Amino acid sequence: MTLMTLEGVHQNVLRYHYDLSGDVLYLRLLGTLDEEVHGEEDDNGFHILRSYDTERVVGVTIVGYWRRFGNAPVVPDAAALAAVLEQAAAQLGAGLLAA
Repeated sequence: MTLMTLEGVHQNVLRYHYDLSGDVLYLRLLGTLDEEVHGEEDDNGFHILRSYDTERVVGVTIVGYWRRFGNAPVVPDAAALAAVLEQAAAQLGAGLLAA
């Protein structure tokens, strides 16, 4: 069996989902999962997701996450990847919560 995605929830606030085949990391505030959003790419190449209703930042999508930020040439096993994604969620999530 091949691992294709890994997802979880960081501190009951932030949902993360990583698509290994596409190398895409999705982060979204839990309380906003049902909201319609629109996205715009920032200067870093991140896709910032904003609520249509409030314009509040509610998530971010990072295409090429492992290629850009991974600490090894290949994606590690599921347990190691989960630890890396938890760390990313903590770092990027702090910015989402502050926005």
